Amino acid sequence: MNILPRQIGWSLTALLLGAGLAGWMPGLYGAMALTAARAARLTLQPGGVRRLDAQVRWFYLGLLLLGMQPGLHWLHLAQWVGVIVLLTTDYCLAARLLMLLPWNRDEPLTVRQVSWLLLTPPGPRPIRLRWKAALRHDRIRHTRRQASR
Repeated sequence: MNILPRQIGWSLTALLLGAGLAGWMPGLYGAMALTAARAARLTLQPGGVRRLDAQVRWFYLGLLLLGMQPGLHWLHLAQWVGVIVLLTTDYCLAARLLMLLPWNRDEPLTVRQVSWLLLTPPGPRPIRLRWKAALRHDRIRHTRRQASR
């Protein structure tokens, strides 16, 4: 996937959401519309809603909508901080949390796997590919350990 359109989309989302946080409500509605359009576009591509990038957009949209409820406006600030962190470090907490859901993994979770998923720094490849490689490495190491007993 070309990273430039992703960065532009998230940058626009950050600008619109920031404007909404500053009191310009059309900015918040614009962030919702942009997020919904991007989520729908990704969902219509091969892989559909099982695509992690589509799930992240739907999750983000859900939080935007939830943040409209009285007493939950702080969610928008948390989302804005999250998108700034994503743009500056390429660490996406939403993607990592979504990876913990049963339909995004093939085996039961261990504490070690959860800590790896949440604490591993961003890298050059998407987290989903790095997660699968780490699980394969863990299985190989576990198999070798059992064989040596």
